[in-house]
Amino acid sequence: MLQPTRVEDVQPFVIGAALFYPLSSPSRGGTELAVWQLRIDPGPAGVPHTIDREEVFVCVSGELLIMVDDEQVQLTAGDSLAVPGGSRLSAGGGADGAVVTVCTRAGLSAKLDDGSVLNPPWAS
Repeated sequence: MLQPTRVEDVQPFVIGAALFYPLSSPSRGGTELAVWQLRIDPGPAGVPHTIDREEVFVCVSGELLIMVDDEQVQLTAGDSLAVPGGSRLSAGGGADGAVVTVCTRAGLSAKLDDGSVLNPPWAS
């Protein structure tokens, strides 16, 4: 029997001012996609990183400021943005923060500027 995942029942992963709520991924029963809810407080962008595959951001509420390579993009409720694999990105919340749904292919990894690689558990 299929069971929905309720964001209120998910333990988030915390990085800085961002909370990552895994909704679907191979470790949660999905096979191809990873989907999570991102809740980010107001403030400056988080740690820049280079993604190895496309990520799609859908702003549910608030304002998300994404820096993609050298371009800043502002998302507000109802906006979406597909960020190509190989892009260097960072994201911060606007004046009221943001709630965003993010989707990618399962197994996403991100390379930090110091050369270390992050394999986010919310995407595995």
